Amino acid sequence: MPASMNNTEDVCDYMEDHMVTYNFRGQPQQFLPRLALEKVTRKEVVQKIVAQDKDIVLNNREQTKLVDQIVRVGGRLFAICVNCGTTMQHLKVMLDNGITDERLPLSKDDFGSLKEKRTFVKGFIGNQKHFNTISFPVDSIQRLNDLQSDLFTIPIDYEELEANRKGKGAFGTVWKVRIHSEHRSFTCETNDGEFFAMKVTPHEGREQDYHRQMAGLNHSHLVKCLASFTLGAKYQMIYELASCDLEEFMRDRPKPSRHPELTHAWLAQQLAGLSGALKVVHNPQGLLNVPNANTTRTGYMHDIKPENILVFIYQGKVCILRLSDFSCAKVVEIVATISGKRDSYKTGSKPGTPTYRAPEISENASSRPYDMWSLGCVFLELLVWYLEGYEALEKFRDSREGSALPNGMTDEGFYHKASTGETQLREPVLRKIDELRRQCQGDLKDIVDVVPSLLKIKPKERMDASHLAARLSRFSTSTGSKSVTNFAGSLTVPSLGSTSLPTYESDSDPNEFIKVTRPSKG
Repeated sequence: MPASMNNTEDVCDYMEDHMVTYNFRGQPQQFLPRLALEKVTRKEVVQKIVAQDKDIVLNNREQTKLVDQIVRVGGRLFAICVNCGTTMQHLKVMLDNGITDERLPLSKDDFGSLKEKRTFVKGFIGNQKHFNTISFPVDSIQRLNDLQSDLFTIPIDYEELEANRKGKGAFGTVWKVRIHSEHRSFTCETNDGEFFAMKVTPHEGREQDYHRQMAGLNHSHLVKCLASFTLGAKYQMIYELASCDLEEFMRDRPKPSRHPELTHAWLAQQLAGLSGALKVVHNPQGLLNVPNANTTRTGYMHDIKPENILVFIYQGKVCILRLSDFSCAKVVEIVATISGKRDSYKTGSKPGTPTYRAPEISENASSRPYDMWSLGCVFLELLVWYLEGYEALEKFRDSREGSALPNGMTDEGFYHKASTGETQLREPVLRKIDELRRQCQGDLKDIVDVVPSLLKIKPKERMDASHLAARLSRFSTSTGSKSVTNFAGSLTVPSLGSTSLPTYESDSDPNEFIKVTRPSKG
């Protein structure tokens, strides 16, 4: 116990000296951090303050009982009462009437039957937010009461300024934020550990459902939502802070050959890692706590593109690619079909970015194979950049420009409908695959060889994530490359084992579909 905490004045001085001020969306938030609060509410401190309070008359047994009760269930109430200058008698009345720390924050109505002095109630309510600070355990999803936002503090420091904005999309904005270390159970290894990325969306929507269903899913090449909370109409998701996205990474390194750390082995490892990450999204069984043992769940992302693959650079040199952005993602149950196959829910909307959309989107029926097509597009573009440079990648994109459908919108997609009515890969895509096959040797040759299996026009013919991950498994970093996984912080790599995906032979075929069971949000 600090020697200076001998009376209420000392305790108040200590709390004042250790108060921290953060700005949440530009609004000052002053709070006493957890460790400082623990020092203030140690039993030795409480005993001294209770014993010195002349407004409360207790014998030794009663005093001991009150001190034990405060330490056990009323530490924050104690700190609030000391800070607002009230007596221990008021605190005793609150505890005797069942008001403990668990009831915080308190409103005037909570004091209704206690008939306490009006000045005490006003002082208590005005001071409680400094000691009622939100904490963020990993995987937590919290709903904060916007109507009570003046009664608690959020230990996140950020202002919505252009300098702090890390990205903006159709579904939300990503901000660089600082979260107090004593009010979170996770770290960020890409910086000094204080800064994170926080995505803010105008409503909960799909992403909250995805995070709730996939909270236990970890993979070193999959961005993990560390914690999230709803405040008012906005949903906030906290992630490890990335260095940049893949598009920025490629653009800032127009000639990869000039960067000795970007070896053939590195690229092969990253593409294998992305394949493994998609496998666990498509097949999370054994990695999640699924209440119903008979339930087989699957997820899909439906917006895989370079801008949604984030790059994390550790100690200035270890670069890890991770799949991110779950605004189009869903978690559903595998169900039986008439043919006896196993099928997953097919979206009826047109998700994702036109450039990386799969051909079956024109039929408004897409599922897991859609992700495999998008991943194949990214693989091909990554190989072009790596082997030929960013300028060659831009030329490749320009060469693909055209209408996917007759009289349709122009895009840089990978397929089009020919004059015969048949959907085909665009000619520049076929030429580029042939060029890369001639250029590549060794590890990268194996990567190029899987691209045609991902860019099959018919979704049933596409390689699934399980087979892709197995095909590239010899490159995978998830089998023990400590040079990579040691920098992954709380993002642990699961053992993938030999679990194979339920076949999606009937995915994207609406004629065989008989039932959809969506997981509940509870």
